[in-house]
Amino acid sequence: MKEYFRLKTIDEYLKSLYLSKFEAIIIIFFICIFAFAEFSGIGMLIPILQYISEGSAVYQNKDLSFIWKTLIKVTDFFGVPINLGTLLALAFIPILVRQLFYYLRHYFPTKIRYKAIAQIRKEIVSEILKADMSFFIKQGQGNLVSAVTLEAQRAGNLIFQSVNLLASLVLLLIYVILLFILQPYLTAISIAIFLGTFLLTFPFIRISKKYGEEITKQNTNMQKQIGDKIYGIRLIKMFSQEINDSRRIGKVIDMISHAMMKADITGEKIISLTEPVIVFAVFIILYMAVNWLGMKLANLGLFLFILYRTVPHIKEINTKWQAVNANFQSLEYAKKIIREAKHSLNITSGPIDFEGLKNEIAFDNVSFSYDGELSENYVLRNVSFSIPRGSFLAIVGGSGSGKSTLVDLIPRLLEVTRGEIRIDGIPIKNLNLKSLRSKIGFLTQEPFLFNDTVMDNIIYGHHGEVSFSEVEKAAKGAFIHDFILKIPEGYNTILGDRGTRLSGGERQRLAMARVLFQGPEILILDEPTSALDSESEKYIQETLEGLKRKITIIMVAHRLSTVKQADQILVIDNGRIVEKGDFSALFERNGYFRQLFEIQLNQVMIA
Repeated sequence: MKEYFRLKTIDEYLKSLYLSKFEAIIIIFFICIFAFAEFSGIGMLIPILQYISEGSAVYQNKDLSFIWKTLIKVTDFFGVPINLGTLLALAFIPILVRQLFYYLRHYFPTKIRYKAIAQIRKEIVSEILKADMSFFIKQGQGNLVSAVTLEAQRAGNLIFQSVNLLASLVLLLIYVILLFILQPYLTAISIAIFLGTFLLTFPFIRISKKYGEEITKQNTNMQKQIGDKIYGIRLIKMFSQEINDSRRIGKVIDMISHAMMKADITGEKIISLTEPVIVFAVFIILYMAVNWLGMKLANLGLFLFILYRTVPHIKEINTKWQAVNANFQSLEYAKKIIREAKHSLNITSGPIDFEGLKNEIAFDNVSFSYDGELSENYVLRNVSFSIPRGSFLAIVGGSGSGKSTLVDLIPRLLEVTRGEIRIDGIPIKNLNLKSLRSKIGFLTQEPFLFNDTVMDNIIYGHHGEVSFSEVEKAAKGAFIHDFILKIPEGYNTILGDRGTRLSGGERQRLAMARVLFQGPEILILDEPTSALDSESEKYIQETLEGLKRKITIIMVAHRLSTVKQADQILVIDNGRIVEKGDFSALFERNGYFRQLFEIQLNQVMIA
């Protein structure tokens, strides 16, 4: 919250609340017109009361007040007589104007609220999608989903409450000016009393901020847990953990509910505290006005009426200030995610368009660490090798050896910490990212499919005209075309969330069709067959066989039996290349590769 008071200009403050200068001016203009109309309506009470008491004699005196002089000019201009009906009609006009601007002063903040929620959500989504992969690894799915959904909503509420707080402050200021005009001494005493009332609420406001922080923390925790449980629903059911996991999430939900309840109760405490204190303050003011200042009944009545109109705004300032503090943490959290996403953007595009691989990809003493160059925890260390165009490179090694990290460096999903990768002699950092990635196909162990049609999943990322024959060709190349024709809507079938309606092998082949439709020059496969049945693995192998020599293939392999046809095999252990060569040479060498192969062979024989 202190950041808001460190802002140097009004522009910075408005920008922090996703408000433009124009919007702020419009809101203040509506508030001022509303206040002026209310003042006019209140001011009309004096001549009405005087007319009822004294009749026409009241405006025939030489010493007329400003209000009576104005009324006489208005009635003379329109040619209407001054009587009770005319005075009541004139008093009703500002009431109509007031209610019109009452609507407008609430309409615009509501519009700004939902515009701000949409703007915050779009900004978060835009920045996190542009962020480097290291940002996603650090943040986790739950944090990001929570920021886009719940925290953006609460941040919008904060902005709405801030605008309403501003409105109440402006109205209060106008009423205070009116009271000063009527009776400056009594107004000064009233301000001192009401400031004391406001100070009484400060401990509750600090408590509200604490509850706001707890709500943000537990919302993020809930989103993370729900995401994990839905994604791992098969595992939950297999281990019969439905009740236990439901209880775990239930505890988090209870904590959120408790914090939100406490925040709301704190707001009600403020209202309960301020109401009697304000009434007591009014009684003191009334006593002082009569016994000390000897105010006349008409002036005292008008003063008390204006003071009465200020009371709801004083209460609203207290409650809105409490609400602002309760929701402030959400805006801070949303901005923190945006800020960290921007700061993570270290991978920048180069100036040279990648027009295709002509000779080779070369790794020259490449090292990588997630924690930067000064870290001692390197995932890859001094890796050097080359991949000739049109060749088939396999990468094998134990779990956690750095295989997947190595292939992520080629499309620059991760950035090299030390050393250099070159494509046809050009440092990869100098290549345009979009053109580089457009010519690299990527297939992982768990392919991601959208909750969309088969057709839209295959052509994902393609923005031009699409020929169905090309889609069909890609599907046939991945041995999935015949299966697609058998499902109810064919290529127009909706696949469900993450393609859950398909088997693992069908999802993998459909993802392969997407890669083939892309028409890559370099194909990276990260353990694509490790979780597949024999039939699905056979289809993938046949697809790769058809691509050999046509494109450059780089495959991270778990099953060593799948790399027999590779031109070159890199064996990685603890981030270093410990062996390289073709299958026969490595097998005959009787080294680490053969050791891995025999372990897998024994596991198969035991199974």
